[in-house]
Amino acid sequence: MNKKGFTLVELLAVIVILSIIAIVSFTVIFKMVNNSRTKLYDENIAIIEKAAEKWTVENYELVGTTTPYCLNVSKLEDDGFVSVDSMHDPREKGNKKITGYIKISYNTSYKQHEYKYVGTTCN
Repeated sequence: MNKKGFTLVELLAVIVILSIIAIVSFTVIFKMVNNSRTKLYDENIAIIEKAAEKWTVENYELVGTTTPYCLNVSKLEDDGFVSVDSMHDPREKGNKKITGYIKISYNTSYKQHEYKYVGTTCN
């Protein structure tokens, strides 16, 4: 009798191997997507901090050098210092905006302002 085809064990072995390859590749792809979202978020924060620098130039009298100043991120958008695209948080589903504050403090050693995104509370 001429038997053509694969046995059940051979088919199961191929399915198991393909499943392992799929699991490994999906985890790698998922990790790459998350890393790219995090990098884009960090770039958006850097853009917002640069916009805060430009805002400080035009509103220097509000900031001063003695106490830290908390600048609301939405104020940057309202005043036209940052675009809507930079305000998007790619880590969140939907179209969630980045909210919070930029803490502007004066460094006496370097004699310049420093800008740091501090999130929703500014202390």
